[in-house]
Amino acid sequence: MTVSVTVMAHDRRRHFAVPLAADLDDANIVWDHFNDRWDTGRRAWLDYSPAASHHAVIQDDAVVPPDLLEGLREAVKHIPRDSLMCLYAGRTRAFRGAVATGVRRARKMPSWLRSDQLMWGVGVVTPTHLVRDMIAWCDRQTHLSNYDTRISYWAQEHDIPVYYPWPSLVNHRVSPSLIPGRGYRGRVAHQFIGQNRSALSMDFTGPVAELTGIKRLAVR
Repeated sequence: MTVSVTVMAHDRRRHFAVPLAADLDDANIVWDHFNDRWDTGRRAWLDYSPAASHHAVIQDDAVVPPDLLEGLREAVKHIPRDSLMCLYAGRTRAFRGAVATGVRRARKMPSWLRSDQLMWGVGVVTPTHLVRDMIAWCDRQTHLSNYDTRISYWAQEHDIPVYYPWPSLVNHRVSPSLIPGRGYRGRVAHQFIGQNRSALSMDFTGPVAELTGIKRLAVR
């Protein structure tokens, strides 16, 4: 398995994006041109390497552990071929209860959480053979401004499960959201591997905890 990576960035966060890309083996940065989240996101996805089995898009306000790309190459071996991986499970009000309940109900400490929705977009991994179909479908969802919501609708509509490594492999940097009306509150992972712990130390072989009680999206 091979994973290419692109940083999705806004110029207001250049001071975050440039060192982040350096930490990710000098990843490409795709910059916002029009203050349009979907335009930036779609270009970041289309930046995938044709030689890679998977592509990761990491947003500019992500905090990542050492060896993230090496860890992702290992992680994708442990989830179904046609599935998404979301590298972050946060504490935002709409989903924090489902995450906490899913982990608590697991018989053993899980390696993964699983949902039919992509609930956060700070770090997402997709098989490269799905990228162009995903983009084509999402391009038509012009009524949705949120980048990650478009992808979540696509996953739900096409029965693509979303796997969340536990603990999370990325965290949000403490900084204001660029989306009007969003503040700091809840923009932190339930449990983050840590900025100084190698992603290669993760155990991806453990059980999967199902996330339930999340309202399904109404796909138009």
